Amino acid sequence: VGRDVSITLEKGSLIGEISCLQGCTASATVSASVGCTYIVWKRGKLLEFLKSKEGLAVKKGIELKVGRELAKKLAATTSRMVQETMEHRKEHHEVQRLEYEDVVWRQLLKMIITEDGDKA
Repeated sequence: VGRDVSITLEKGSLIGEISCLQGCTASATVSASVGCTYIVWKRGKLLEFLKSKEGLAVKKGIELKVGRELAKKLAATTSRMVQETMEHRKEHHEVQRLEYEDVVWRQLLKMIITEDGDKA
């Protein structure tokens, strides 16, 4: 949220399923490549269709597809968050290590200067 993200979707991927389920406005803006084939379902019309006799036959399939898509997106988001957290910790650790090394070097210099008879 609040940043640009570019992803490539696989054939058959869903976009906007969360906003459809929650009945809220989508939080993403989507741009498609030239030659991309897509279907747009208006929430109200989709829900109306799913209540019809014809829609009941495909409702379970749609629910399964939405569940799989949500699971994939959750796994990808979790993986990305873990990676970003580890990178942040690594960067923070390197800063701490540099600070520690700086303290060690200062102490060594003090010891060398003291051993030469100069004041530390």
